[in-house]
Amino acid sequence: MDVGHEHDGLFALIDTYNEGLAFFKGGDAYPYASGFSDAAEAMGFRIAWNREQDKSLQIESVICEKHGVGMTKDGDLILSAFRARLIDVGGRFGKGHSYIYGLDECRIHGGLLPLVEFYDMDVNRERYPAGEVVADYYANTLLRPDASEGVIDVGGERSRAWTDEEFSRVVEWLTYRLDRRGYDWRPHPMYRGRNFREPEDR
Repeated sequence: MDVGHEHDGLFALIDTYNEGLAFFKGGDAYPYASGFSDAAEAMGFRIAWNREQDKSLQIESVICEKHGVGMTKDGDLILSAFRARLIDVGGRFGKGHSYIYGLDECRIHGGLLPLVEFYDMDVNRERYPAGEVVADYYANTLLRPDASEGVIDVGGERSRAWTDEEFSRVVEWLTYRLDRRGYDWRPHPMYRGRNFREPEDR
């Protein structure tokens, strides 16, 4: 099983589990969850379950410890001590979520794709309980054919550029999430540019 494979990899694991869970009711759901967890563990994935009693069948996150990469139930990327999330049009971003990703910015600069916001989770948790915002990038910047590991430079207290392997994990996660959310990000065969749908039409 490849990390990030659209159909059977790490990033699809939570979606696969939730889709299967819908077929099990009552007590039958627990054997399903247990078997799913065992199968995931056998493939090198570690599942973190919700600790609330009435939500014990919900997956909080799944991690591939070999590669140091994972995903949360909300679709956020976990990469070592960093987390990345998508911000759609109208969503808030930046420190204190003080900025709004407007439609004009999305059209002119973002190529009608979301923003990708990066957080450093290995910081003072009292000061940054959800992690410190260290970088924001347009998704289309990360998807450029000439993009490389040098594109992402996370700032904050532990500023550094990411490696080629780390960058490839970001792209694998990003393309999977864009597909799941219905974004038309692939180049159209008849055009050099991308054939996007308007955000308000999705």
